[in-house]
Amino acid sequence: MLSGIATWGTLHGFGPFARNAQNESLLLLQTFMAVTALTTLALAAVVSERRAAEKRLRRLTVSDPLTGLGNYRRLIAALEGEIGRSQRTERPFASCSWTSMASRGSTTTTAISSATVRCAGSPMP
Repeated sequence: MLSGIATWGTLHGFGPFARNAQNESLLLLQTFMAVTALTTLALAAVVSERRAAEKRLRRLTVSDPLTGLGNYRRLIAALEGEIGRSQRTERPFASCSWTSMASRGSTTTTAISSATVRCAGSPMP
């Protein structure tokens, strides 16, 4: 629509591309519109790349890049949410943590290094 208005204006002697020869005027207008379109496409590609990079970084802040599992930040956010929910509903919750460590030079894993059970809002019996 906008290009139609620009073409009509140029052919009727209006605008910066109006010249004595109509072919020259239309060629200038067409060149301008092509440069504008290519610039817009390049800018859109850069914005798209940036959004994809930001999305990837956001995902990496809460997960391990190799396994995709949640990391410490994700654990803390989940625990804070559960503690808040437990306080709002006045119902206790339990949290278990299991950490296993592989011994050096061996493919077997060792026993559980820590296990915790925590109930929020009420003492454990």
